[in-house]
Amino acid sequence: MTRSLKKIKIVFTDVDGVLTDGRLIIMNDGPYGKVFSTRDGQGIEYALKSGMKIYWITGRKDASTENRASELNCGLVFTSGADKGGIVKNILEREGVDREEAVFIGDDIPDLAAKPEVALFACPSDAHPAVLAESDIILNKKGGRGAVRELIDRILSEKK
Repeated sequence: MTRSLKKIKIVFTDVDGVLTDGRLIIMNDGPYGKVFSTRDGQGIEYALKSGMKIYWITGRKDASTENRASELNCGLVFTSGADKGGIVKNILEREGVDREEAVFIGDDIPDLAAKPEVALFACPSDAHPAVLAESDIILNKKGGRGAVRELIDRILSEKK
Protein backbone atom coordinates (compact mmCIF):
# COMPACT_ATOMS: atom_id res chain seq x y z
CA MET A 1 0.00 0.00 0.00
CA THR A 2 1.46 3.32 -1.01
CA ARG A 3 -1.33 5.69 -0.04
CA SER A 4 -1.61 7.06 3.46
CA LEU A 5 -4.46 6.48 5.88
CA LYS A 6 -3.70 9.79 7.61
CA LYS A 7 -6.39 11.72 5.68
CA ILE A 8 -9.22 9.25 6.42
CA LYS A 9 -12.30 10.93 7.91
CA ILE A 10 -14.92 8.32 7.10
CA VAL A 11 -14.94 4.53 7.20
CA PHE A 12 -17.55 2.56 5.28
CA THR A 13 -17.96 -1.09 6.13
CA ASP A 14 -20.01 -4.00 4.92
CA VAL A 15 -21.62 -6.02 7.72
CA ASP A 16 -21.92 -9.73 6.86
CA GLY A 17 -18.42 -11.14 6.44
CA VAL A 18 -16.70 -8.01 7.77
CA LEU A 19 -18.30 -7.01 11.08
CA THR A 20 -19.51 -10.62 11.43
CA ASP A 21 -17.96 -13.87 10.26
CA GLY A 22 -20.77 -14.19 7.73
CA ARG A 23 -22.72 -16.86 9.58
CA LEU A 24 -26.36 -16.50 10.64
CA ILE A 25 -27.76 -18.08 13.78
CA ILE A 26 -31.19 -19.36 12.77
CA MET A 27 -33.63 -19.72 15.66
CA ASN A 28 -36.38 -22.36 15.80
CA ASP A 29 -39.12 -19.72 15.63
CA GLY A 30 -37.73 -18.06 12.49
CA PRO A 31 -35.70 -14.98 13.39
CA TYR A 32 -31.95 -15.09 13.20
CA GLY A 33 -29.07 -13.41 14.95
CA LYS A 34 -25.48 -12.47 14.27
CA VAL A 35 -22.31 -12.39 16.33
CA PHE A 36 -20.34 -9.12 16.35
CA SER A 37 -16.80 -8.70 17.67
CA THR A 38 -16.45 -6.53 20.76
CA ARG A 39 -12.95 -5.67 19.52
CA ASP A 40 -14.45 -4.14 16.39
CA GLY A 41 -16.92 -2.28 18.58
CA GLN A 42 -14.15 -0.85 20.73
CA GLY A 43 -12.25 0.25 17.64
CA ILE A 44 -15.37 1.93 16.28
CA GLU A 45 -15.76 3.82 19.57
CA TYR A 46 -12.13 5.01 19.31
CA ALA A 47 -12.68 6.11 15.71
CA LEU A 48 -15.82 8.06 16.59
CA LYS A 49 -14.08 9.74 19.55
CA SER A 50 -11.28 10.82 17.19
CA GLY A 51 -13.84 12.56 14.96
CA MET A 52 -14.13 9.95 12.22
CA LYS A 53 -17.52 8.87 10.95
CA ILE A 54 -18.51 5.24 10.48
CA TYR A 55 -21.19 3.96 8.11
CA TRP A 56 -22.38 0.39 7.82
CA ILE A 57 -23.73 -0.53 4.39
CA THR A 58 -25.49 -3.86 4.07
CA GLY A 59 -28.06 -5.64 1.97
CA ARG A 60 -29.52 -7.67 4.85
CA LYS A 61 -32.07 -5.81 6.98
CA ASP A 62 -32.35 -7.27 10.46
CA ALA A 63 -32.80 -6.22 14.07
CA SER A 64 -29.42 -7.49 15.28
CA THR A 65 -27.58 -5.23 12.83
CA GLU A 66 -29.83 -2.27 13.61
CA ASN A 67 -29.36 -2.76 17.35
CA ARG A 68 -25.56 -3.03 17.18
CA ALA A 69 -25.19 -0.04 14.83
CA SER A 70 -27.43 2.05 17.09
CA GLU A 71 -25.53 0.96 20.20
CA LEU A 72 -22.26 2.10 18.59
CA ASN A 73 -23.74 5.32 17.10
CA CYS A 74 -22.87 4.31 13.54
CA GLY A 75 -24.70 5.37 10.42
CA LEU A 76 -26.55 2.41 8.91
CA VAL A 77 -27.78 2.04 5.35
CA PHE A 78 -29.68 -0.94 3.98
CA THR A 79 -29.03 -1.19 0.26
CA SER A 80 -32.23 -3.00 -0.75
CA GLY A 81 -30.27 -4.21 -3.76
CA ALA A 82 -28.93 -0.73 -4.60
CA ASP A 83 -25.37 -0.20 -5.79
CA LYS A 84 -23.03 0.28 -2.82
CA GLY A 85 -20.89 2.65 -4.89
CA GLY A 86 -23.78 5.03 -5.42
CA ILE A 87 -24.66 4.90 -1.74
CA VAL A 88 -21.07 5.73 -0.75
CA LYS A 89 -20.95 8.59 -3.26
CA ASN A 90 -24.20 10.06 -1.91
CA ILE A 91 -23.05 9.85 1.71
CA LEU A 92 -19.72 11.50 0.87
CA GLU A 93 -21.54 14.36 -0.87
CA ARG A 94 -23.97 14.77 2.03
CA GLU A 95 -21.15 14.72 4.61
CA GLY A 96 -18.93 17.04 2.55
CA VAL A 97 -16.10 14.50 2.59
CA ASP A 98 -13.79 13.98 -0.40
CA ARG A 99 -13.23 10.44 -1.74
CA GLU A 100 -9.54 10.82 -0.75
CA GLU A 101 -10.71 10.95 2.87
CA ALA A 102 -12.70 7.70 2.71
CA VAL A 103 -12.00 4.00 3.01
CA PHE A 104 -14.33 1.03 2.45
CA ILE A 105 -13.88 -2.43 3.95
CA GLY A 106 -15.71 -5.26 2.24
CA ASP A 107 -15.41 -8.99 1.73
CA ASP A 108 -17.50 -9.98 -1.28
CA ILE A 109 -18.07 -9.07 -4.91
CA PRO A 110 -20.98 -6.59 -4.37
CA ASP A 111 -18.67 -4.52 -2.14
CA LEU A 112 -16.30 -3.84 -5.03
CA ALA A 113 -18.86 -1.38 -6.46
CA ALA A 114 -17.72 1.03 -3.73
CA LYS A 115 -14.03 0.89 -4.68
CA PRO A 116 -14.07 3.71 -7.28
CA GLU A 117 -15.75 6.03 -4.75
CA VAL A 118 -13.06 5.83 -2.02
CA ALA A 119 -9.32 6.42 -1.75
CA LEU A 120 -8.65 2.97 -0.33
CA PHE A 121 -10.45 -0.37 -0.36
CA ALA A 122 -9.65 -2.86 2.41
CA CYS A 123 -10.74 -6.43 3.08
CA PRO A 124 -10.47 -9.09 5.78
CA SER A 125 -7.97 -11.89 5.19
CA ASP A 126 -10.79 -14.35 4.41
CA ALA A 127 -12.47 -12.23 1.73
CA HIS A 128 -13.57 -13.64 -1.62
CA PRO A 129 -10.56 -14.19 -3.95
CA ALA A 130 -11.79 -11.50 -6.37
CA VAL A 131 -11.94 -8.99 -3.52
CA LEU A 132 -8.48 -9.98 -2.26
CA ALA A 133 -7.12 -9.37 -5.77
CA GLU A 134 -8.69 -5.87 -5.98
CA SER A 135 -7.97 -4.62 -2.45
CA ASP A 136 -5.48 -1.91 -1.57
CA ILE A 137 -5.23 -3.25 1.99
CA ILE A 138 -5.55 -6.91 2.96
CA LEU A 139 -5.95 -7.08 6.71
CA ASN A 140 -4.46 -9.85 8.83
CA LYS A 141 -7.71 -10.46 10.70
CA LYS A 142 -10.73 -12.36 9.39
CA GLY A 143 -14.23 -10.94 9.12
CA GLY A 144 -15.98 -10.86 12.50
CA ARG A 145 -12.63 -11.42 14.20
CA GLY A 146 -11.29 -7.88 14.53
CA ALA A 147 -10.67 -6.83 10.91
CA VAL A 148 -12.46 -3.50 11.38
CA ARG A 149 -10.50 -2.84 14.58
CA GLU A 150 -7.26 -3.61 12.75
CA LEU A 151 -8.09 -1.08 10.03
CA ILE A 152 -9.13 1.58 12.55
CA ASP A 153 -5.97 1.01 14.61
CA ARG A 154 -3.88 1.53 11.46
CA ILE A 155 -5.74 4.74 10.64
CA LEU A 156 -5.43 6.13 14.17
CA SER A 157 -1.74 5.16 14.29
CA GLU A 158 -1.01 7.12 11.12
CA LYS A 159 -2.90 10.15 12.45
CA LYS A 160 -0.61 10.42 15.51
